[in-house]
Amino acid sequence: VGLALPVPKCGHGGARKGAGRKKRAGKASDPHRERERFAERLPVQVTLKMRPDVVNLRRDDVFEKIEASLRTGAERDDAKVCDFTVLGDHLHFIVDAANNKALTSVVSSVAIRIAKQINKLLGRKGRVFNDRFHARVLRSPSEVRNSRRYILNNFRKHLAQRLATERTQPQ
Repeated sequence: VGLALPVPKCGHGGARKGAGRKKRAGKASDPHRERERFAERLPVQVTLKMRPDVVNLRRDDVFEKIEASLRTGAERDDAKVCDFTVLGDHLHFIVDAANNKALTSVVSSVAIRIAKQINKLLGRKGRVFNDRFHARVLRSPSEVRNSRRYILNNFRKHLAQRLATERTQPQ
């Protein structure tokens, strides 16, 4: 003798127009597609974008916290952060990961550490990262070389863009 729950007659439940989580304004729209799967140890280029209300990450005190978080949370048996760069509003790093689970675990660990440190330093609460992290599996030595070159020299591109913007703005 089981209890049967009555079916509501008001038309709620099930698939219907307008159902589901609503999109939030101002949030990046990185689609929730499945990431590329890999089962062997491969390097992966990762990008983490910050929310617009977070200060410049290149500020000395903020950079120190990010660097400390990367050093303490980025060394594990199944994955480690090899190279990184910190730009004004995002981070790039290369993770040497054994598989998807290890990649997600190390990136989440580092992201949580960074968010806690930034929030504590700035006396704020809430989200620090804008969206999901972007990852690209590097399958050949030339991809790894190009990715390292991009990551280690990316600040030059951003510096040139900032200088160009400052030159065009009236004083």
